[in-house]
Amino acid sequence: MQQRFLFHQCRFGKSLSRQNWGKLEGDPNEFVEAISQSGFQEIAITARHAAKTYDLPSYHRDPFDRLLIAQAICEPLKLLTADQILTRYSELVIIV
Repeated sequence: MQQRFLFHQCRFGKSLSRQNWGKLEGDPNEFVEAISQSGFQEIAITARHAAKTYDLPSYHRDPFDRLLIAQAICEPLKLLTADQILTRYSELVIIV
């Protein structure tokens, strides 16, 4: 089975928010280009993903992370994260 590595727009949006708060430096355009060249594929958010967030328990309040969990469950996809709290949602969450 071939592995695919996907990139979610939420991660980019969260990074831009951190940049606006002064917690992250760099040119967003360079970031997009680096992702493109890395071989990661962008995965789109659908209405089904957004609706799934309604069904999720309130373990985590971050809307970006909740959308990532919903998408992982709907597709299904493995979600690689350092956020231990997210493992409460699904066995699809892998701590790295």
